[in-house]
Amino acid sequence: MQVLKAARNVVSTMKNRRESKRKAIEGDLKKRVADISAKLDAHFESRKNRVTKLQNAQWARLDALNKKREAIEAQILNSMKAIELQTTNISSELAATYDGRVEEIEDGASPRS
Repeated sequence: MQVLKAARNVVSTMKNRRESKRKAIEGDLKKRVADISAKLDAHFESRKNRVTKLQNAQWARLDALNKKREAIEAQILNSMKAIELQTTNISSELAATYDGRVEEIEDGASPRS
């Protein structure tokens, strides 16, 4: 009986050792998984913040470029209006000069009494 009791004791001790090793391995695995998960979360949060920061900077740059474009368009429009006004003035002056010349020619061509 002694031998049987000793054998059971050895088997029980082995089971306990194996169970404690298994629990230690499982605990280590859970810890590693939690650490990696935390690192991944931190990495993705950092990346998300970096991307958001870059996007905001790009939006600011696009906004500045858009304002610059609008200012240039306003300058072009003002230049075109000035050219249109000058063209209209020159056209009026030419029409008046033409009408004056026509009158001079007609007066010169008509018989004087």
